[in-house]
Amino acid sequence: MPTSESYTDFLRRLADEESGGKYDIASPSGTFIGKYQMGPGALQDAGYKDSKGKWTGKNGIFTDRDFRENKNNAQEDAISIYHDRVWKTIQSAGLDKYEGRVINGVKITKYGMIGAAHLRGVGKKNPEREDQRGLRQYLESGGKIDPADANNTPVSSYIKRLSGEDNVSAPVPVLKPNTITNEELSQEEKLLESMTIDKFLQKLENLDLDKIFEQPKNQTQKGN
Repeated sequence: MPTSESYTDFLRRLADEESGGKYDIASPSGTFIGKYQMGPGALQDAGYKDSKGKWTGKNGIFTDRDFRENKNNAQEDAISIYHDRVWKTIQSAGLDKYEGRVINGVKITKYGMIGAAHLRGVGKKNPEREDQRGLRQYLESGGKIDPADANNTPVSSYIKRLSGEDNVSAPVPVLKPNTITNEELSQEEKLLESMTIDKFLQKLENLDLDKIFEQPKNQTQKGN
């Protein structure tokens, strides 16, 4: 994963979620370790552990202690390699097409997807068990399926908090009833086109809706 300001910011947010930004930390079981709480699978993908869960000696890391001390900046190296592989898996699964879309009011971003996969995995195409569900199921179901980790943290929460966006909502469509022709609404439309839901609702409170939707006097009602 190339280093960039946005990726650096993403890692900071991820570390805050996983460990409070501490390198020398491990889960109670010892399964997840370090600043980013990397498990055996992630460490294997990064080349730091083998298929049997033993340290490979990469980058001078031979023990849990070596890794927790972040010798040779190993934790930052491992997470970068792992996330690069995660993103390639997301792309090969065709899930990158969801980037830029809005699900449950939250814009899907590259880092939001990587964060969700970091939490729960990309997910199998046809999962036979609950633990095989991940990012894929959330995206393909339009947010109706929201897998969670062992701590009951759902995929949606990581997508939202790690997206790199201000948790933006979809632009609000401008409603154009047939009876609205006054100049006042035209001015409001220009303002609403770029508004998110929160700003739209705030603006809506200040509108005189009775005036805007008032039936023109010279127009007979349908059915009369």
